[in-house]
Amino acid sequence: MIPNATTDATTTTDSFLAALRHHTGTGDLDWARPPLPLSGGFWAEMYDVEFVDPTERLTGRLVARIMPDPATAAFETTVQRHVHRCGLSVPAIRAAAGPGEHLDRAWSLMDYACGQPLLSGLSAASAFRQVPTLLRRLPLVLAEAASNVHRCSTEGLEDELASHDRRADVDDFLERVAHQAVSIDRLDLASNARQLATQSASTRVICHGDLHPFNLLVDDEQWTLVDWSAAVIADPHYDLAFTTLMLAKPPLGGPAPVRAVARIIGNWLANRFLRTYEQLTAHPIDPDRLHWGRQVHALRALVELHTWDAQGTTSAHAGHPWLALRPHLEAQLSTR
Repeated sequence: MIPNATTDATTTTDSFLAALRHHTGTGDLDWARPPLPLSGGFWAEMYDVEFVDPTERLTGRLVARIMPDPATAAFETTVQRHVHRCGLSVPAIRAAAGPGEHLDRAWSLMDYACGQPLLSGLSAASAFRQVPTLLRRLPLVLAEAASNVHRCSTEGLEDELASHDRRADVDDFLERVAHQAVSIDRLDLASNARQLATQSASTRVICHGDLHPFNLLVDDEQWTLVDWSAAVIADPHYDLAFTTLMLAKPPLGGPAPVRAVARIIGNWLANRFLRTYEQLTAHPIDPDRLHWGRQVHALRALVELHTWDAQGTTSAHAGHPWLALRPHLEAQLSTR
């Protein structure tokens, strides 16, 4: 995870410490050092933390994740605990709770994951310097992660989520997308969501839902998959579609010729990723299912973008990859 020392969040971390003291019943719990903000996410605030004389449950270097939506936070925590029990390389959750008297947001405390994304600090210009590493490692690591996620058993997950406001099934996800589209008066997008739900495949596996290079932290030969807020139970092509979309259409800046070459490299990486996934799983890629997955992801991103537009908050999301990808997402959704 990547330190971001420029963020001043003393109030948040003080409130989190008070919430954790209350949750664990350890009123004298204190920081071993000031919490260090971590970058890498658009939704949650994250901090690198350690405690003085902690209980066994809170020993070591940990990550505090502060989340604005309690329902999504509870869902993410449940899914992350499930896939950790399956043996997937994800941070173990040490503690978690919803909003309370001390902190007005949900939170979780998990193991610190060493490493950083292979594309850390990437720009259109620097991409060319990293081409050898990208071509060699990136497709393999992503394909390994995808195949391992898809081998996780779904057994028991729906039961674990039974008391939650949010379910994991992709059809439920598409209905929530449709409901959000209706709330901003985009009935056309709501219709798209319901049509895509009728095309869902019967094959269902756990999908990360946001499987891109920045959610995969690499430390030498080890990798850790983070951020489970977008997980669903769906056709495995759902994950493959998102990963290839992000590889083939990298949201990079720079001059037009540089971006054009970056897209060529990105398309090669996307194809290599798919071929490696096929080799690891012995499951052939279905182009029609892949196209379905890309349309689902284009739809969910566009509904989010139109929601920001309707709320007048688009400028607050500056730097989000959906903004750079908007023309491509619109073109993707219009194809049949």
